[in-house]
Amino acid sequence: MVSGRGRSMPLFATLAMLYFAQGLPAGLLGKSMPALARDAGLSPEWIGLLALPALPWALKFIWAPWVDRWGSGGPDHRKRWILACLAGVVAVLAVAAMLPQVWLFGAGFAVLIVMLFLLNLFSATQDIATDGLAARLLTPRLRGLGNSVQVSGYKIGMILGSGALLILVGWLGWQATLFTVIAMLLLVALTAWRFDEPLEPVRPRKPVTLRWWLRQLALFWRRPGLAVWLLILLGYKVGDGFGARMIKPFLVDSHWTLAEIGTLDLVASLVGLAGAGLAGLTMMRLSRRVALFGFAGLQALSFIGWWWVASWGVDA
Repeated sequence: MVSGRGRSMPLFATLAMLYFAQGLPAGLLGKSMPALARDAGLSPEWIGLLALPALPWALKFIWAPWVDRWGSGGPDHRKRWILACLAGVVAVLAVAAMLPQVWLFGAGFAVLIVMLFLLNLFSATQDIATDGLAARLLTPRLRGLGNSVQVSGYKIGMILGSGALLILVGWLGWQATLFTVIAMLLLVALTAWRFDEPLEPVRPRKPVTLRWWLRQLALFWRRPGLAVWLLILLGYKVGDGFGARMIKPFLVDSHWTLAEIGTLDLVASLVGLAGAGLAGLTMMRLSRRVALFGFAGLQALSFIGWWWVASWGVDA
């Protein structure tokens, strides 16, 4: 495990870059694509299908045990998974860059859905390996800071994958923008490749079989209080998922340009990044229960604001 602060800095830098790489596709799918699709003339019903490619993030627990165990005990166990997933993301983006934007958001929309699904499959699998790397190498004392690095890196990736990407599409076009994203991901891959992952000690483990997996899944669902936490998490994410995904198409319908939408999203994302940085300080002063319900109330107020804007209109 990483113990000294000086020794932990290369790990923190690597984790920040890896979570940044996961935030890029998430911003592309969740924020940029709805705006680009609406700008291309797709109806809101078709835009709603853009949520389907995010399924790997919800289902990654299915193959997480295999990622954690397959290749364990060998050199660079998780690094090899991470590099393979980054290669997959780069390959998908390279193919997307070669295809006309007009075709992808028109006759080739089904191809776009498949490509976005693969993008999320690779990113979700990378997340499993990256989380495993962080959990293994960070001591309990450093995990709070590690979580801040995770959120901040992911948020920065989302900023570039959403607001900044929309601005770049307006300036550079579809192909040049995607190749810019590919260049950033290759830098992340280089950072991961140069990271020296300590050899994982070999421990006797039962083979990952379907029977073992079903037994572990049953134990997970029997945890006390799990149903309550699932309701809380659903309440947090369902509203955010339904509301945030349609904000960009709404702004397109209100005659905002992609550059203006990107600028607004950039400002909002920077505020979110600052909030992630302040979260740790807030948790030191508030109890978890107060923080949970307090911030849930603030989130509800933000959607009330969007309801007001949708009811009364907004000009570009």
